Amino acid sequence: MLKKLFIFLVFTVLLIMPARAQDENGAANQLTFLQQMFFENQGHQFDSFLIDQFQNFLRQNPNYKQNDQILWMYGKILEDQKNITAALIQYLKICLLYPKGNLAPEAKSHIQQMLAQKPLICLVDCQQPIESYLNTNHYFENQTEALFNVFHFIFNLNLSCFDQALLNDLILFEESCKENDYPGDILLYWKGFLQKRLKKFSAAYGHFKKLESLFPQSSLMPIALFESSMLAYRQFKRYEQARDGFIRLINHFPGEPQSALAQFYLAELYENVFDSLNTAIDNYRLFLDAFPDHPLALKAFKRLTFLYFKTDRYEEAITLLGVNLNKHGSDSTVVVLIDSMANVLEKKFKKYEFAARSYILLASQLPTNEQTPYYLYRAARIYLKFLKDTARARDICNRLSKNFAESPYAEKCKLLLKQAIEK
Repeated sequence: MLKKLFIFLVFTVLLIMPARAQDENGAANQLTFLQQMFFENQGHQFDSFLIDQFQNFLRQNPNYKQNDQILWMYGKILEDQKNITAALIQYLKICLLYPKGNLAPEAKSHIQQMLAQKPLICLVDCQQPIESYLNTNHYFENQTEALFNVFHFIFNLNLSCFDQALLNDLILFEESCKENDYPGDILLYWKGFLQKRLKKFSAAYGHFKKLESLFPQSSLMPIALFESSMLAYRQFKRYEQARDGFIRLINHFPGEPQSALAQFYLAELYENVFDSLNTAIDNYRLFLDAFPDHPLALKAFKRLTFLYFKTDRYEEAITLLGVNLNKHGSDSTVVVLIDSMANVLEKKFKKYEFAARSYILLASQLPTNEQTPYYLYRAARIYLKFLKDTARARDICNRLSKNFAESPYAEKCKLLLKQAIEK
């Protein structure tokens, strides 16, 4: 039995070796031809042809031992065409994949020259990270791992000037590798992200959905689900699908950062698309309760206040303002919102108590503001004229006279009380 197995293995090796040798000879012949064409391309008349051929060569021979020469010629043409970021990626590949090769020092020199000349503004921001990356010792199991590391580094620079060049390289990389040779979920996420930023929304959506379908256990699943839901919402107007995606994200990934965003945009959907204001209120409240310090908390607070006002839930609006004004009162738009709300409550809806309480809230939040005497006077006037609460009006006027004795509103408040007493 062992003898038969040995004979089979020897026979298999004998079959593979000539095929592999033939492949290498074919690649060597192609390389020789491409080198000849490159040297004849002094006038750049063959640029398009050569770029296409270099890409085909890398696609068909991803592990060829002399690919540094292909990358060098490819990078040089891209550099001459002022496609700086694409050229820089090719030179980085040479430095990382062939660190001991003859072309590595030359590639590093070209990178340093491009960074020093700064032909693109964005290169100012990446000079130090790239130099640090080049000066770090790297160890990789194989070329696929090295390539993936280069892509990871470029992607994490997060500079839009690299987007198209990186996307092109990722597509070429995907076409040249076996599916299980690299983390497929990461590649799908990178492609989706870059395509979204390049405004290729259909392709971006497709890659995020593919990630969701093929890699449901991936740590990138919450991001993909959020991004596909946002594209469905903002770009494709597929509102029910966006709503369902947000709900799924909230329910299945409650601890992820994208869950907070999903909660906010779910509320926005109910407010602006489905016209379900009470459901929108519930979701904004859930967002503020769960994520009080989120960057979108101020926006949610203002929207919730407005919705309470719009749905005649004035008591809840005033309570919300009282609880949150210390936190958000420094924002001028919040002050404008409350001022406008108080004015409309008083003059249009005749909701005098809520209007007065709104002015008191503003005065309390802005104790030294130039508008504070005005707010106190308006509150006192409402309590005296409409609510017939002379004691409350007097307390407010006394506060106004004590803290703003020089304000004309202090004198107007005294006159208001005097007229009331005379009546």
